This record gives sequence, C-alpha cells and structure tokens, in this order.
Amino acid sequence: MKTILRFTTLTVMLALSFAACGPEPVTPDDGNSDSRERVVLYSVDAVEMRQTLETDKEWDALLDLFCSYAQEGKVVKFYNTSHAQTFSDKKSCNTKRAISFSTTNRDEMVAWMKEMEKQGRTVSVSFDSSTGRWNGMAYASNPSNLTSNLILGTWKLEEMVVTPMDPNGNTQDTSYFVIGENGGTLFYTFFANDTLEMTLVGAGSDITVTEHALWNLTSEGELSSDLLPNSGLWNVNWITSGNLVISQTASSPETGSHYYQLQFEKQ
Repeated sequence: MKTILRFTTLTVMLALSFAACGPEPVTPDDGNSDSRERVVLYSVDAVEMRQTLETDKEWDALLDLFCSYAQEGKVVKFYNTSHAQTFSDKKSCNTKRAISFSTTNRDEMVAWMKEMEKQGRTVSVSFDSSTGRWNGMAYASNPSNLTSNLILGTWKLEEMVVTPMDPNGNTQDTSYFVIGENGGTLFYTFFANDTLEMTLVGAGSDITVTEHALWNLTSEGELSSDLLPNSGLWNVNWITSGNLVISQTASSPETGSHYYQLQFEKQ
C-alpha cells in the first residue's frame, strides 16, 4: 500500500503541475552558433549568482571573467542548468569520475572549461600565483562528503526540466515545468539519520500528504531515494546553502530516453 501511495503522490503532483503551468518548449537551434541561451549558476568564493546568457560571446566574456576572479585568489565554481549531460556510462566506466586539468595558458583553461560545460559537468577553477597555473576540477556529481552536509534540511521543488534524447544521445526540444501553488508544492526534508521526508502541500482539496523513506549517497556522490521520481541514481550537479540541482537520464520502452533535471531552493 505504501508503494502505491508513493507512486500516486508523485504522479498526481507532476500531472497537476504540468496542467497548471504547461510546458514551455525551447526554440529549436536555427544553426546560428551565436544564438544560444544559457542559464549559469556560479559562485565566487561564498557568493552565489545566477546569470542568463543569450549568446556565445556573452559566454566567452563570462569565462574570461572567471579566469580573472581566479587570478585574484578566488575559487570559482559554475554549472549550466540549461545543458543536459551528454556523456554515457555505456561508453566508459570512468565517464562520471572527476576530471582535473592544470595549465599556465589562459586560453587553454577557457577551452577546457568550454568542453566540460558541453558535457554538462560542474566546474571548479582556481589559480596558483606561486606557479602561475590555473587548476580545474570538473565532475558529474558533487563529491559525497560535501553534499552530505549541505543537503540536510528542507528543500522546495521549484522546477523540473525534461529533455527527450534520441538513440544516439542527442538532445531534442526541452520542456520546463514550474512547480506552482495551483498544482501543489512539494518539499523534501533530508535528515542526518538518512531519512527523507516528502511533503506535498495544497494538491487537490488543500490536502497535505507526507511520506518517508531512506536516502543515500554513493561514493561518487550520486543521490538515491524511493521518494525521488523514477527512483534510480540522481547526479548532484549543484549544491550550495541555497540551491540544489539534480539530474538523471532514464529510459523506458514506452517513452524512450529522457534527461530529467530537478531544481530546488533551500527553505
């Protein structure tokens, strides 16, 4: 009975959210490489920001700014929330492992950051003034030891992103679903005893539904719980004291392959 209730809760929440807000399809790429929107979350030391970029020139300028921040002794971290992860575990057992990079050439550093962004990874950049080297680290999922502390507390689900993928892993038009009050508000509370509480507020006749299950982080920092949609493992793409972004690629015979991304705000 509990399994049925859990499935029904998630199904109702998603169905109501889609009906209330509706999908907002992304305009297909017209072939102009200088016309591409990015929504980038980034932090400079402890300061977190979000910026929407309309062109590749703006992206180049932001990456150059990141290098300048690093030269000033700051640690810069960024993640493009509008780009699906494109690597696949089927190709190599090492694809999800963190990738490090070091160079004294600023242009090489920018080129590496661009490649990691294309793969959908989160990137951290610093600069060693004693050696004149930029040092980068890129990962598919935030290190588990960092996530385990930051994730504790209550998170409100703000948005779900769904991107269909063809058999070759190429992404199709993306749809965005904002989780609004009309469709119910979903909260996830992570406790230090590995318990996860999911609370759905305001769906239907102003009802509140609460369920509990365990949550877990793998050694590679992937998040799992029966209370998350699709179950399975979710990559923790971005986590700070205020924002959480997780993603997953899932397949089924009925719907094919899709890239899912959930964005949360700390309460």
